Amino acid sequence: MYQSHDVPWRLRRGVEHFQHNHSSLLARTTVEHVAFRISRIATTWSKDVLGRAVVAEQIYCWVFRLKEHDWTAVVLGDPLLLGAGTEIAQFLEGGCAAERLSRELEVPVITFVCSDTTDTMSYSLAADGNRLESLVDMGGEVLFQSRIVDGDRGASESSHQAADSLFRDQGAYEPAIDSEYFFRECSTRPAANPGAEVVVGNPGFELVIDSRVSVDIPTFDRVDYLTFDQPGDD
Repeated sequence: MYQSHDVPWRLRRGVEHFQHNHSSLLARTTVEHVAFRISRIATTWSKDVLGRAVVAEQIYCWVFRLKEHDWTAVVLGDPLLLGAGTEIAQFLEGGCAAERLSRELEVPVITFVCSDTTDTMSYSLAADGNRLESLVDMGGEVLFQSRIVDGDRGASESSHQAADSLFRDQGAYEPAIDSEYFFRECSTRPAANPGAEVVVGNPGFELVIDSRVSVDIPTFDRVDYLTFDQPGDD
């Protein structure tokens, strides 16, 4: 963990942790701006859904921003059901996604992927359609490129430290909130029950400190929910 549990969510920057399989895209702008662009390829767009009921679909994404943060995060839905060939996956995770979206949104964009299963991690920062920094770590084989810092970041830091430094330098925070977080309190996986009405929750993260259990609850400025057609649907 790079964050101390006693640091308020509004003050956290960097990468929360790397101990999971996770991908996200962050843009330094509002939820409205990011979600509006994604809505062009979406079937539905539900705004400000925290605490409200939404209709579950198999292919979806969350667009959210924490309070007093400048960056909006996008997290794709259920990885077990989301095919790499879906339009939204290609849009957010395809090659040069950071460059393309930074040009379209006219704001800096960071893409981030980590997997503790395969021991891989990558990130890319772009602005005005140009890649400013990227790092790819495939099991210890690291490729680092930067136009904003010299090679010391990639050479003197571990890949995890380099990613954390990049986020902090940009005033960004990767909170390790996955696609199932907002549905965690549901009795069944909503994506496996398309059409079901489910409530979007904010259950927080359980912390055990000196045998005492507490719950660390994020504070959100706004959470939006977008759904998409299955490949081949008319």
